[in-house]
Amino acid sequence: MEYAVGEFVEFIDNSNQRERRFGRIEAIVSLLLPQDSDHPQDALKMSRLLRHNELGIYCSRDRSRRGHKELWMIEEDYQIIPPNHIVGRVLVWLKDVSRPEFYDFQISEILYRDAATNRIQIRPVNLRHRHPSEYVVAPNPSPVGNMKVFKFMIDIYNDDFGTFRNVYHSLGGIYIQIGNMPFNLRKQLKNHFIVGFIPFGGHFDDVMRSLLQELHQLEKGVAMDMDNETVWVIASIGLVTADMPQGNDLCDVKKQGALYGCRNCLVPKDRLTDNTFDRIRGARFHHVTNEHFVQLQTLIDQGVTKAEINNFARRYGLRSKQGVLSSLSRDRHLQTPQDAYHAIAGKVQRFLNITFDLLNDNGKKAFVKYWRCFEKPSIWHRLPNPVTHLKSFMFSDALQLAMIMPFILKRFLAPSNIASADLATLCDRLSSSSNQRRSNKHVINDIISCWVIVADVAAHCFKLKMSQGDLNHLQEALMEEHGILIKVWYKMLYCQ
Repeated sequence: MEYAVGEFVEFIDNSNQRERRFGRIEAIVSLLLPQDSDHPQDALKMSRLLRHNELGIYCSRDRSRRGHKELWMIEEDYQIIPPNHIVGRVLVWLKDVSRPEFYDFQISEILYRDAATNRIQIRPVNLRHRHPSEYVVAPNPSPVGNMKVFKFMIDIYNDDFGTFRNVYHSLGGIYIQIGNMPFNLRKQLKNHFIVGFIPFGGHFDDVMRSLLQELHQLEKGVAMDMDNETVWVIASIGLVTADMPQGNDLCDVKKQGALYGCRNCLVPKDRLTDNTFDRIRGARFHHVTNEHFVQLQTLIDQGVTKAEINNFARRYGLRSKQGVLSSLSRDRHLQTPQDAYHAIAGKVQRFLNITFDLLNDNGKKAFVKYWRCFEKPSIWHRLPNPVTHLKSFMFSDALQLAMIMPFILKRFLAPSNIASADLATLCDRLSSSSNQRRSNKHVINDIISCWVIVADVAAHCFKLKMSQGDLNHLQEALMEEHGILIKVWYKMLYCQ
């Protein structure tokens, strides 16, 4: 029997071969077994569905009454199982979609772990990211049964840049890459393909509209000649990457200054630094956004005033009109990720500015002295003077400097190198946050500690390979960085 990704099945549990569990096939993966490392085996990534007696603190009388026909999704502890562990198919109704004629079980709630509290929480099933099998356009079958089929992910990049570094009028560039190309090939410049440039005053939609028909055709399948052979090519959007302003436009969300200006969640503007905000329950979901745009179009068709349309868009943090990519088969929120390079490097540049502003003239001279004699890696290119030419730093320059900043500050930084007014302000702020008087030496240690954490986060964000331990460390480091930056630098970071 054949099974498809996204189907619900009964399977044998890895930890207990006698136990049968219900789950969903999330993906088909390749598994390298130690005894057969040269030949990867197909395996299934399974999510689990819980019975009522497995709910722990969420067991209740009402849920018990529904238990014989109800299962609960859980968003963690995925299992990798061999295909022969599947017992059979199960019909499950997710209650945020139309009710099927026949089903064995139903799901109305999801269990998940809140990153802020590290506790299991529960939310309605309509607040979920739907599996791609639920919204991806099914491609047409190849016209010939034995025709080879090639499937590609197309990654789109949009970036604005000054044609001569500091020119006021910027030029936009649109590039594409083949997302399932091996990394050693994908990183090569020759494999970044230019779609076109967006002139000053132009718009991304204007350039992409000419390619939209071809992208729709590729989603359904196109016959192409390759190496003297006709093959069936299927391609779809993988990721759409852009900096913050452009990225919000590409997923139909208002800019960052709006009340709800995050493209991935509905965090209010006044809670952007609140680490307790539940980003999972408060996430933006593609199908919910689609419903809001349907409501918005209804208001427009009814001929309501422009003020009412603006109020509706402001309430949900949405643009008043969908972009050109909205007609493609994709999840606008999951497949438009935040650009980590701009976010991390931009934060480092801001932190460098704040650090140098703290230093008095003697401190700046001492920094330059120790920076010049610091033993930098031989493969690094020579950086201009950070104190006098920081505005001309590229992102790569700022990230290089961030790696050595803790060592340089450790060698020279003393209370006498910091402006007296800023030193007193930091002492007062740290004393009030810790409920005990902080000395000048404590301030120096906190500044260096901030840089240690910032450098550690930047180094882990850009590792080429990450294990589960690396991901856990990065999560902890980001939480620690968030706390110390808010505690020490809040006024300078957010009130300038």
